[in-house]
Amino acid sequence: MAGEPAPAPRAVRRLPTWIVIGLALIGVALDQLCKELAIAHLDPARPIEFFGGWVRLQLTRNPGAAFSMGESVTPVFAIVAALALVAVIVFVLPRLVTRLDGVIVAALMAGIAGNLVDRLVRPPGPMHGWVVDFIWVSHFAIFNVADAFITCAAIAIALRLVFGAVHEQDAAKAASAIDSGASPKAGS
Repeated sequence: MAGEPAPAPRAVRRLPTWIVIGLALIGVALDQLCKELAIAHLDPARPIEFFGGWVRLQLTRNPGAAFSMGESVTPVFAIVAALALVAVIVFVLPRLVTRLDGVIVAALMAGIAGNLVDRLVRPPGPMHGWVVDFIWVSHFAIFNVADAFITCAAIAIALRLVFGAVHEQDAAKAASAIDSGASPKAGS
């Protein structure tokens, strides 16, 4: 109705920490389940091809980092992953602002933890475990669900850094216009 103030913008609420950690644990469980299924059902010598060979399921065990680099320093990767996970939990998790940020951080934590579990518990032994990879994309790499979580989180973080600032500026302008009694205009 005329003369009534415009409703205040809805406050953006963050996900509770326990939900972010729960999502991360679900992601780790999904990663480990997929790896166990790959170990149980894939023959490394007989990959299963899809989409005319563009994608295939091929079991490999990676003692190194991305693209099998650093095969001789597996314990270093385990330590770095553990430190990265602790840093995310201690420094990033308490500072989340939006629900989307919570989902992104949960994916990042799931990816880091999923590959860390491999390094800690898989053969040839603790801190030397090989990461199970099984998804191969033509002209790219072979990876696993944890790697996909990390990659999606990295892309989402980059997009938030590029486009999030623009969105936050628009939201601030709209809130300022509402506070002054003016009608907010999109994109102005």
